[in-house]
Amino acid sequence: MEKCILNHRGSQGKERGTLEEQIVAEADVLANFDEISGIFKAAFVYEGLTQAQARESVLQKLTNKFNQLHFEKSKEIIRPKFEAVKILLEK
Repeated sequence: MEKCILNHRGSQGKERGTLEEQIVAEADVLANFDEISGIFKAAFVYEGLTQAQARESVLQKLTNKFNQLHFEKSKEIIRPKFEAVKILLEK
């Protein structure tokens, strides 16, 4: 379980050697699509971005998250939300 916790973040680029580690990492990515308001808050409050910059940043972050998914079933589950995000945030 310790390795699952230590290796779940995609931005860290750590090797996930077990199925359990991959599952926890997938769950972490999927959760981002239910916390979009929090990602925007971080962009405004902590990163000091403008509205346009935040829109681009959030879209890029969620695109990166989607591309980090390993399992096809995960992509299938989250694809409708990802497509909705793209419609709302792309210029």
